[in-house]
Amino acid sequence: MNKKIQYIIFSLCILFLWNCSTSAARSMEFTSAKTSARSEKNFKKAEEYGVKALNMDIHANDASVPYFLAIEIYKPQRKWIKMADMLDEAIKRNPTQLLERPIILDDTILKTIEQAVDVYKDELWVNLYNGALSLYEKGKLEESMEQFNVALRVDPTNASTYIVLAKFHKESGDSDKAKEIISAGLKLEEMKAESKTELYLIEAEISKEQGNYEAALITYKNAYNENESITSILAILEVHLVTENYLEAIEWGKKAEQNRAKLDRSYFGYLLYNIGLAYRGAGSQYYDNAANVITMINEGSDVGLALKTESINNLKLAKDNFNTARDYFLDADVEGMEEANSRAKQMKNIIKEINTIYIPFFDKYNPTIN
Repeated sequence: MNKKIQYIIFSLCILFLWNCSTSAARSMEFTSAKTSARSEKNFKKAEEYGVKALNMDIHANDASVPYFLAIEIYKPQRKWIKMADMLDEAIKRNPTQLLERPIILDDTILKTIEQAVDVYKDELWVNLYNGALSLYEKGKLEESMEQFNVALRVDPTNASTYIVLAKFHKESGDSDKAKEIISAGLKLEEMKAESKTELYLIEAEISKEQGNYEAALITYKNAYNENESITSILAILEVHLVTENYLEAIEWGKKAEQNRAKLDRSYFGYLLYNIGLAYRGAGSQYYDNAANVITMINEGSDVGLALKTESINNLKLAKDNFNTARDYFLDADVEGMEEANSRAKQMKNIIKEINTIYIPFFDKYNPTIN
């Protein structure tokens, strides 16, 4: 027997053994489904027969039926949700079942249902995610969210799905669901710092909108610690302004300036204005302390030399902060920030009052006690 004949016999044996190894229970319904899909290209008819086969006892543990429906019926028709359901069903029935047709991918031969499903799910996630985005842009919110949730089921390790679902639930007012999604996402291993940052920022925004500034600050700082996000820096600066913690606001304003390269030019005015507000707030606190002492003196109290000296120092600190605030407001005005110029004029007038009224008032005041 020559070598050519031996090779042919060997190949036939291998093919026979493969067919034997992949053989599973067959029904007329499943055979008709495959014929309708492969020969007649009649997907409607093929689906009808396939679904009948799917529910037959003879195919109860046969992964090839749902796999066939997923790949040969629903995938060509771009019915992604049904495709996802059938891939899940195939894994549920028999993940180690051999494929009827092995797949060659990058010099690798995929032989089992499980191997093939893993590959198809990567592609399926992209189609589900992009399709959901398209539905969202068209205003079909319920359909969009259904598809995003299926994408999450198909690939629960992809951070993008957690981010978009968290944003959607936040915008729709379901804060608890948004936090639940964020919590699940943050538990993923090997999540990129950018994705973690985005999830933290969404969570922090929820806390801020609920008035829980303490929780918001903690979460914004978590975002900052991931990759020094400029968004988190600006947000922390804003929260400190709202809570009137002006010295902290100034410090975070300095961090923002150090990271200006990360900030779009259109936001420069906004940043400069907020830093100006931080210095104005700090100056106002020193100014108010001195003004309170003036009120005490005018009401007949003898405040003493120590308090007089402290008040003069407070006015000087107020002037320094107001001067700095004025500089930032003027820079913000150059960047086109509304109200910045009027704020700068306000600072100039207050500084003039300190120099012409309040410091001379204390200079003339002679306490009778030390």
